[in-house]
Order: sequence, then C-alpha cells, then structure tokens
Amino acid sequence: MLTTHELVEKTQRHIDRNLKPSLSVKVVAAAMNISPPDLDRLFRRAKGITIKKYIDAKCRDEILERLKAPHCKGCALAQEFGFKTDQAFYRWVVRVFGVRFRELSAQSRSKSETK
Repeated sequence: MLTTHELVEKTQRHIDRNLKPSLSVKVVAAAMNISPPDLDRLFRRAKGITIKKYIDAKCRDEILERLKAPHCKGCALAQEFGFKTDQAFYRWVVRVFGVRFRELSAQSRSKSETK
C-alpha cells in the first residue's frame, strides 16, 4: 500500500508522462487504482490544487514554452496536445489563459524578443 505522499508523487509522474489538456481525473484515478473523488481529495490536500488545475498549469507552461518558437501555430499545438478540433484548443486557451490565442502568441513573442 502506498502512502499518500507516494501516491501523489506517482500521480504527478503519470500526469507528466501523459500530459494533455483532455487528460481527466477519471483516467488518472483508474491508472492509480483509486476512485476519482478520493484521488482528487488526496492530491488537493497534498498540493493545494486539484488534479485538473495541475494538468492545466503543466499544459499552460508547456504551451508558453512552445510559443517561444518563431513560427508556432495554434493548429499544430492543438494536434500535438491531442485536441479533437482546433476550436476546442482555442476555447481551452481562452479558459486557461484568459486571452485569445492570437493575443497570447503576440505577448509571448514580444516577451521572447525583449530578452
């Protein structure tokens, strides 16, 4: 039997290896052999955020890193991150970043040019 700390660490590793915004708590919990509410509660107590917020934050960081490339396109990122449609990706960007992809891309490029 794993301790809570070991379970949370194992969950993080699983998420990092299978990172995509569509990754659900249900899928992660099935991989950990625990019920989704129990896993989410343990994770939230240990890390201070829910599993979905953790997944979104990791994907957010990864997308920001990818946007530093000069010719990064939203449709390519959508495909790479496993979105069913480009529109689903653009809606996710607005939900997570609070701005449209075009604005996010412009902001990211202007920041990388000033460095």
